[in-house]
Amino acid sequence: MMNESERNQLAAEFQEKVKEFNFLKQRLDATVNQRKQQFLEGARPEVDAAVKELLEENDLDLILPSEAVVYVKPEMNLTTQLLEKLNQ
Repeated sequence: MMNESERNQLAAEFQEKVKEFNFLKQRLDATVNQRKQQFLEGARPEVDAAVKELLEENDLDLILPSEAVVYVKPEMNLTTQLLEKLNQ
């Protein structure tokens, strides 16, 4: 059985590991977000061009991101068409 001093030492070591983990997690999250942003900035012109093509081909005035839509008829969902254009 551990005495109080040993428990306190283990608790302090644990807290130090938690701090280290949180620090490393923040660094990883920041790196992932930075790379994601770089990718999106680089892909933006291509995505904009594909969206413009969809607007013209389907005689549309507006295309909304899926996060902004509560409900849409399946035939109005242009995600597959957009992905096909981007993969060409």
